[in-house]
Amino acid sequence: MLDSLVDLRRNKAETLERLLASYEPNIRLFYPPAGSVHWRFNLFINNRDNLLKLLLAKNFKVSSWFPSADLFFEDRTLSGINTAVSDSVGDQILNLWVNEEVDIDYIKAISSEIIAYTTHAAH
Repeated sequence: MLDSLVDLRRNKAETLERLLASYEPNIRLFYPPAGSVHWRFNLFINNRDNLLKLLLAKNFKVSSWFPSADLFFEDRTLSGINTAVSDSVGDQILNLWVNEEVDIDYIKAISSEIIAYTTHAAH
């Protein structure tokens, strides 16, 4: 059954990619290495938190990453640590479900919501 689950995830991820790719730079897609299996489909959105709250309020299955791990251990003003790339990812990444909990109709619906939000936010 593992092969069919991997194929389903890949199909959903490819559908998301096809639906969202033409909306760059408002939506920036993450392209994993060839042959990778999606745990979640990742994309980057400016003002991600507003979109995240909107999607969660509409009961979509989405999540974001936690901030950089160094923030849990000490004050950056004391450590001098600078993790600009990690911080940027933490502020902008949005994770979309592509597992067996969702179907292609769901993928189309969440894509439409993201496109509408980013199109409106860009103007």
